[in-house]
Amino acid sequence: MATTTATPSAVTELLGLLEPFGPFVEGFTLRFKAAPPRGLVPSIRVLQTGLRSRLVGRVWWGCGTTVRAARPCPLNPSKPIPRWVRLLAVEGDPRWDRIRASARRDMPHLFDDRPPGRSTLDPVPALTPDDLPPDWRDAYEERAAIREFDGGLPHEQAEHLALQDVLRQMADAKNSN
Repeated sequence: MATTTATPSAVTELLGLLEPFGPFVEGFTLRFKAAPPRGLVPSIRVLQTGLRSRLVGRVWWGCGTTVRAARPCPLNPSKPIPRWVRLLAVEGDPRWDRIRASARRDMPHLFDDRPPGRSTLDPVPALTPDDLPPDWRDAYEERAAIREFDGGLPHEQAEHLALQDVLRQMADAKNSN
């Protein structure tokens, strides 16, 4: 049986190590043509949604379980999982997978434990579209609609990116005055 000493910290690294074993997706399940090394199985269990997202060409989503971090955000498969993410899914999945607490303890290399604000992807800010001034709310709604209908993004992703755009523009406008 093949073994490996590599310790991947992200989906893309793990996928590179798994290529010789023929990973593929069947329905919503990650499968292999040959058994992967036992040493990689714990990482596969945690990152299976990210692996599936890369194999099927769909967005890998993460979200937290607190009010502030509950909105789904796209994850970067070449980076560790942000510390605030507790649930994972692939675009189109019927359910979310919960990250077990033991995974964070036993495989800390898979998680970005930098403080909030320095993570690879921060949760949606505490400010929501309902908190925006009317002019900025209109800009937000327009950007979200363009991203969703013209850009073909999922509704949640379009809203998330539109809010980021508007908040960035509000900050720029404030700094230029």
